Amino acid sequence: MVYEFAAKIKDIENEEMLEPEVGNAAVEELMRKNGATFEITLRHEKNSNKDMMVKGKVSVSSFSPLHERELEDAISQFKKNLEEIAVLLGGKINENEAFYNNSKTFAKLYF
Repeated sequence: MVYEFAAKIKDIENEEMLEPEVGNAAVEELMRKNGATFEITLRHEKNSNKDMMVKGKVSVSSFSPLHERELEDAISQFKKNLEEIAVLLGGKINENEAFYNNSKTFAKLYF
């Protein structure tokens, strides 16, 4: 079962990271070093000069005894990745705009 994650990083101070090639290359290197299982990409928010959308995708077992545990692990891992990406970009996570979903679920990452 594939889950997609999305969160906004706001007030980015490291402006060179706003360039898609630069930001995505830096995030890809960070994820490679961490051995991350997520596919993560950045997307510059057109309506804002200093915001980026961080999108991630991960596969979680649909086998019921494993599903909840794997989903919890995926959520924790994405939040950890998000914190590291925020530091890399010199910005802050907008917890009000951080979600995960699949075809049956839509939920906030932070409460």
